[in-house]
Amino acid sequence: MRNEKLDIFRGLAMIWVVFNHTTYWLSFFYYPQWQSIAKSMLLMGTQLFFFIAGASNGMSRKKNVLEFYLIRFKRILVPYWVYAIICIIITSIIKDFESSAHFFYFIKQALYSWFIAINHQWAWEGMVTWALWFIPVYLLVMLLFPFLRMFFEKITTFKIKIIPLLIFAALVFLLQFDLGIEENLLKHCKMVSFYGFFTYLGLFFTNIFKKQRTGIAVILAFLCIAATTFSILFLNQSPNMQTNKFPPNFLFLIFSLGFFAVLYIFSNPIVKAITFCRKNIILDWVYTQYVKHGVTIFLFHSFVFILLLWLKRTFFAGINQIIVFPIMLLLSITLSAIIGYLFAWVEKIKLPVFKKK
Repeated sequence: MRNEKLDIFRGLAMIWVVFNHTTYWLSFFYYPQWQSIAKSMLLMGTQLFFFIAGASNGMSRKKNVLEFYLIRFKRILVPYWVYAIICIIITSIIKDFESSAHFFYFIKQALYSWFIAINHQWAWEGMVTWALWFIPVYLLVMLLFPFLRMFFEKITTFKIKIIPLLIFAALVFLLQFDLGIEENLLKHCKMVSFYGFFTYLGLFFTNIFKKQRTGIAVILAFLCIAATTFSILFLNQSPNMQTNKFPPNFLFLIFSLGFFAVLYIFSNPIVKAITFCRKNIILDWVYTQYVKHGVTIFLFHSFVFILLLWLKRTFFAGINQIIVFPIMLLLSITLSAIIGYLFAWVEKIKLPVFKKK
């Protein structure tokens, strides 16, 4: 049985990602500097996405490790590979090749670059690769998840259950220092430690929402906001969370925990507001696409933003961005839902299964 509150947060997380991409990908509110800092304070979509991934996988039927990997990797990689093929085809059509040899070299390099899901260098538009940092990080975290769940379910003492959270937090802190780790490996270690923290935190979903603990959340929010403010004012940390996010550092972890606490405090009003809005048939349809097809939307919504960037430059040039932004936001949320619906078939592709006779 699906958890209704979890589904609401699942849709919210993906809409939040689209909202952030509207501000960043379409270059809204970059100047003056305080506007860039202010909008960076809303960078919470992916943390929430990993938290929900941990919660939903923790509630699902328990599987052996191999079965879990096959299901999870298919869920991500098959839609991603379809997306990769479409991007490679469009690029090969648009790109001007000097000879057939150059064309086949492009195909070879593009297939290698895209299909290993780590380094996407071959695309006609950079925007189509901007969100793909998520793919290898998610796969690496999912490699760890069966063992995290096993630990969580076998341990009954709360103080011991939280040990993985402390380990992930310690890693995020320690990896800020020069440990002589190769740069690309260091980046992935930081990403996995940070998002592994929120994935494991998702396993506490039922405990967290079984009884509203607003007082504890208020204290946590206050401490995290105070620690974030202190770090920025006295430890020379950047106030721009976009800088702290790629790759994530300890300040971004503290900031994210504070934001989670605030979100938790207002979770019931948020759920009621979204439930009320979904009484409208159109809004419900849009939200349902984000709940059911979040992965597909995450991959394919870059096509929407390529169109919106063209519209912004062509029809909205010179118009005050405060007027243009809500129009672009409405279009980005709606069109991303539509493209999720149109490409939902990629989630239903079945890989061949070879059975022994």
